[in-house]
Amino acid sequence: MRKKEMSKEYEIHYYEVDFRKQMKITSLIDFLGDIATDQSEKLGIGMDYLFSKGLGWVLYKWDIKVYSYPHYGEKIVIKTIPYGFRRFYAYRIFEIYNQSRQLIAEAKSIWFLVNIEKKKPVRIETNMYEAYGIAEDCKDTLQIEDISKPENIQEEKIFNVRYSDIDTNKHVNNSKYVSWAIEVVPLDLVLNYSLKGIKVTYQKETKYGEAVSSKVQINNIEDRVVCNHSIEDREGNILALLETRWEKV
Repeated sequence: MRKKEMSKEYEIHYYEVDFRKQMKITSLIDFLGDIATDQSEKLGIGMDYLFSKGLGWVLYKWDIKVYSYPHYGEKIVIKTIPYGFRRFYAYRIFEIYNQSRQLIAEAKSIWFLVNIEKKKPVRIETNMYEAYGIAEDCKDTLQIEDISKPENIQEEKIFNVRYSDIDTNKHVNNSKYVSWAIEVVPLDLVLNYSLKGIKVTYQKETKYGEAVSSKVQINNIEDRVVCNHSIEDREGNILALLETRWEKV
């Protein structure tokens, strides 16, 4: 059985770029979520199908590497491949190409299928294997390393969860955690370095009206900077851990 790939073109709009006129990492993450959702819709196992069964996909981990950023007005092509299933875990990879068909970024992701009401993982159904073109005996999985919690907190900010942060599952959209993490990075670092990689592990959900704390530990390693981030609730429970990797511009 052949895994079903999907490719989709995106144009980089003005509201999707930063001060360098480059695509923001959060815009890329939104694109990745869009193509994954779009593929599921086209295969007949999208949002309505899942809601009818009381199910939903929850993102567990990201590992995104960026080699170069597209600029305002440019077009990119994103290819996604459902890589494999294991019990309630799903693995999906992405490749991002520029207008010259050069690979400019790639991503690995791990998701799990949950019963929305019970908030518990459920085994992936046989018809989902068939729809995505994944053989039931497929043993392909992805490994994304665990992220260390920041210990020496150098910056911290508090954010309130807004209506605009909420997704179709009534939870905070996964790219918002990345926004909160980057917002705490010192401006000097943002101005003089380029974000070349990010890992995220989502641990606990948060909803509208909650206050979250974004904390960062900054580690200088030769000409690179590696930041360890945590997003926490009022009680100090970790909602997400992130690692961002920056290189001198």
